[in-house]
Amino acid sequence: MAYIIDRGILTSLDTYDKFIEDVHKIRFIGKDKRQSPTFYKEIQQFLQHLVCNVFLYAEDTGPDDPYTTFSPISSVLGKKKLKFVFEQSKYLCCDRALELIAEAGIIKIKSHDFGKGLSRLFALSKAHLRRWFGDQKHAEYMQRTDRFIYLTTALRRRNIDSFTEESLIRKALSECRKPKHAVRHIMSRETQVYMREVYRNMGGLRINLDKLQAYQPLNEREALQKTMFLNHLAERGCRLVSSVPLVVEYWPEYKVADLGTRSFEKHGGFQALKSEIKWHIFEGYNYDIESSQLTILRHELEKYGLKCVRLKKITKEKVMRRFDIDEGSAKTLIYSLIYSLGEVRKHKESEVFNILCNAYGYDVAVEKADSWREFIRPIRKKLKQLVEIYIGQGVNCPGRGLAIRNAVRQTYLINPKKITHKNRCRILSHMFQGIESLATYETILLNPGVCGSSEHDGLVSSVPLKWVHPYLRLKLKHQSIPEVGSDKLKGRSKSITRF
Repeated sequence: MAYIIDRGILTSLDTYDKFIEDVHKIRFIGKDKRQSPTFYKEIQQFLQHLVCNVFLYAEDTGPDDPYTTFSPISSVLGKKKLKFVFEQSKYLCCDRALELIAEAGIIKIKSHDFGKGLSRLFALSKAHLRRWFGDQKHAEYMQRTDRFIYLTTALRRRNIDSFTEESLIRKALSECRKPKHAVRHIMSRETQVYMREVYRNMGGLRINLDKLQAYQPLNEREALQKTMFLNHLAERGCRLVSSVPLVVEYWPEYKVADLGTRSFEKHGGFQALKSEIKWHIFEGYNYDIESSQLTILRHELEKYGLKCVRLKKITKEKVMRRFDIDEGSAKTLIYSLIYSLGEVRKHKESEVFNILCNAYGYDVAVEKADSWREFIRPIRKKLKQLVEIYIGQGVNCPGRGLAIRNAVRQTYLINPKKITHKNRCRILSHMFQGIESLATYETILLNPGVCGSSEHDGLVSSVPLKWVHPYLRLKLKHQSIPEVGSDKLKGRSKSITRF
């Protein structure tokens, strides 16, 4: 694995308690016991990583083998992420945990092989897995509804009620915390001031908790997202809007992206949920900017006098018909115009090419990538000219580089003596996302106190929005208003603003 799994599996309290009991049987051999909590926390993270790899996803080794399949962890990764487990004891305040875990019979270790360049391999004891998870297969265990705690949770919580959905909702309703947005990292002082004003004008995001509780996850990912969002609401706190149905309002916390000035919700939250869950549980109006990236592209080329007839043939429907591809692949190819200057490299590291390969196989993907590259050649030429115009508008900052400022006045610094293809892709994305972000932020300022979520190319609001923009158009994607509830909800008009 290239990373250590941190929060990969939710378990029942019974599993958690048995797991923690076995973890704390391992002795902390050292003088400075103030560091023992970190010692045990890293053991928990190490074992959970193995549980995910050898219990959840790996094939069984057979009834006669007392250990599971082996999973590798490199020494460099181990020392970086789990110092108390992998680092040599002479560099720690105690004996490292790796050998102690093996002595306890929890794991089995295969030594690394320098000659073959192989990392150490680790397997888990099946006896311990049965003690923790019972005799259930992992698929059966994942269907249990009493899983509310991570194996990496450091503090043992004995109150079972604290892990039920009802108790999380009670905790969420107990207080409502003021959001703390992250804007101090922004290089441009002008953008900092502007974004603070935008966030001050944002309203609460309304969530129907009855729908959230009733939602039946289709897979493990959805189950995990549902539970994590309930925990997120409990941490942030909510305000009660309606008792029947149970609708609450919470204020997301945002961090401004360094490139493009989009707003990303801190700690996941609503913005990180799958679309199926988001638009099932929200209350209000969800708007999207219609074909925002393509519309901005057309306008910017026209603004700077760069005529491109071929661009008229780039729409989702036309691309689907011309290249005989599905909707998702068509969107991906169109987005590649903005985010990679139309470059589709036939390489495993190319996200666009991987999507085509997964959909149509390697040979067909190569043909479609070549056809697309040839088809958009005139557009790529104009995009490169547009990027050169943006670079020419940059402001020289002595000792720092050339500052490219977008519509929100956010700065992207480049070295004017060494402008790479990657720089040019980022410049185009920075400028286009700035125009898109400015449109949504100006709408928040125009509609104070009602926009609860910024969705990059759209907004979620509690009432119909006023929208003013010279060429971008807003469309209503989803609408969900409860029929009964508080006075605020009962008397609200369901009319939709037309654009």
